Amino acid sequence: GGRAGRRGGKARAFPCRLMDDEERDAAAAAANTDKIKARLVKALSTAHQAISADIEGDRATAIALYEEAAQQLEEIIPFVPGGHAKVMARYSTAYANRLRELEELSSSRRKDNAFRVPPFPIHFVPRPLAIAKLPDVPTVDLRRPFWLMRLLALTLQTGSRLTHAVYVSREVWMQDGAHSVVKAIPAKTRYCEQLVDLLSGLQAVDKADHGLVASHLDHFLASVDVEWKALRKELPSRSAGAAQRDEKPAVAAAPSSRAWMNLKQLRTRMVDPGNTRKTELTVAYNSYLPWLLSVLETSQVLEAWVAYFERCTPAAPEAIWQRLHRVSVWFYMGLCGFVLRDMFTLLVRYMHKSRYSYSRLLPPNFLSNLSSS
Repeated sequence: GGRAGRRGGKARAFPCRLMDDEERDAAAAAANTDKIKARLVKALSTAHQAISADIEGDRATAIALYEEAAQQLEEIIPFVPGGHAKVMARYSTAYANRLRELEELSSSRRKDNAFRVPPFPIHFVPRPLAIAKLPDVPTVDLRRPFWLMRLLALTLQTGSRLTHAVYVSREVWMQDGAHSVVKAIPAKTRYCEQLVDLLSGLQAVDKADHGLVASHLDHFLASVDVEWKALRKELPSRSAGAAQRDEKPAVAAAPSSRAWMNLKQLRTRMVDPGNTRKTELTVAYNSYLPWLLSVLETSQVLEAWVAYFERCTPAAPEAIWQRLHRVSVWFYMGLCGFVLRDMFTLLVRYMHKSRYSYSRLLPPNFLSNLSSS
């Protein structure tokens, strides 16, 4: 009876086994690892947001996020293995360097320093299209090249519409591998440098002195004509390119299969193991874009001259207007012409690469079946 009473009474308590030191250390290490992983995920997310803000041109947000991402990585580095710590330290340093560059850009007042190519490759990913009203085309022919140069400058800075149906994003100019399709990059860079120097010399001219204005315009036209002739010698001949396209190849064209592309890449790596040539071309292209933007922006000083002479009294002499018309025509032929050709080439390449990047995730023959249905 006593045994039964004890069974019906309070439940019997089994003793709990206490963890030894090794088990406690293992549990603490597992919990610590989970915390480090969570902090790493947060740091990578912050870095991704910083890069996105940098691409979009939101400098203030990018500065704050780069600083936060670098600090988060520095806090994690002491708790990760050596190999991973080196990789994280390299990225933390890159974010800190980009942070300093953005801070210098924010504090600088020089226009030629207001543009930098992102220090990371721009790949081909879908992005929402910005909706913005296209500025009205000027009715005066004299102003149209300056209107076009403003739009081209916007495509380099933030992206812009060129027509109601054509939008050129900033990534078109920044795309990875752009140097492979833009020709004569060093010559174009020197050309833009000379143009910036010539245009900067016009900013201090007293527009009220018509004789001085005419003299400076004559000097400008003579100088840019010399520079343009020098650049044209470096540019590929369009007639030669057309003749080369029309000429039938003597041998069969190389196959365009994936295996053939891999073979070509292997051959390139064997000839140039360090990929030095690509690095040099990329650096040259990244130096060219800021100079191009500087030319497109500095050229607006001459549109300011046009606006001044339109409203000045007494009216400007006919000789001034003739020279301004020649300058306007030259800007279209000697600057906008090759810039538009380069932009069109880059736009076609970007669309092709984006389509491939997107379509390779689809089932095989999906697009062909969709077009035939």
